[in-house]
Amino acid sequence: MCESRPKPLKTAYNGLITQGTVCYNTHMTVEVLNVWYILLFVFTMALFIGLTVYLYIWHRDNKKFTKIFIASMLWFALVLHFLRLPYVSSQWGGGVVRHLWVVSPMSICAVSTFIFPFIFMSKNKVLKDYMFYIGILSGLLAMLYPGAIMGERVGFDAVRFYVAHGIISFAPLMMVLCGHHEINWRRCWTPIPILLMVLCFILVNEVLLMATGLIEYDMQRFLSSANRNAAMIWGLDGDYGVVNRIMDFLTPEVFRTALFDVPEAGIVRGDVMYWPIVWMIVPGVIVFVPVLFGISMIFDRKGFKRDIQALKLRFKKEEK
Repeated sequence: MCESRPKPLKTAYNGLITQGTVCYNTHMTVEVLNVWYILLFVFTMALFIGLTVYLYIWHRDNKKFTKIFIASMLWFALVLHFLRLPYVSSQWGGGVVRHLWVVSPMSICAVSTFIFPFIFMSKNKVLKDYMFYIGILSGLLAMLYPGAIMGERVGFDAVRFYVAHGIISFAPLMMVLCGHHEINWRRCWTPIPILLMVLCFILVNEVLLMATGLIEYDMQRFLSSANRNAAMIWGLDGDYGVVNRIMDFLTPEVFRTALFDVPEAGIVRGDVMYWPIVWMIVPGVIVFVPVLFGISMIFDRKGFKRDIQALKLRFKKEEK
């Protein structure tokens, strides 16, 4: 079955206004739980679970080999990120410069692709904690809901997407399993402020893309959660069902209400408008901290038990 669609497919996501259509075989596109979605997900998980087991069983004591192996994966992910530019340019037309936005740090995973090679080579424990927790969670979530390639034809970009996000998820896990970083449950909260800084950086990137004309936006589209909202900076866009309702329940009403009129965006005081980034702080802490703590228990349960025992001994001494 052949269907004519606007070119590029995700005009709402990338902000471009492009003339012309392209004909896609709708049986060859990525959709949630269709055969291509399942095949790509299973292939990626099998590949990287296999690589992780290979490193852990046969090479975890060879620190030099595992360091080079993991670093090579991270640099390869960065190369894959930039390879999207010539691919998109050839598919959509308009030249390389016109599509520079596709390789900008416009999502959490895109930022991770840029910074993870440097974090891995550093000795900063807090940044490596961020790499571990956020890498595993964001990469896995992106593969479970591949919004950036949803509806696109299965080809280079779809395979690139899954391989790159597989690296984002599994390289941090390899880093910990092979002894290049040690998880401490007491630091499990530290990724949250770093993530908020990353979101601010993504927001600045969006402003720069709009100011330079690389994305064609007016204020109404810029403030809309339905446009270029991969990091959920502007709130959930209505496609997440029960997740939307839970997050709305946890978000203070003031953080999803316009306090002022914004005539350029058609927003009137009192309208529903998520405060960019601020809206997710409360629900993020409520939902995210237990998840981070739970992951830390897998890798630092002994440290947790040791600290609890030390605390009990301290109380006993104070009672005496």
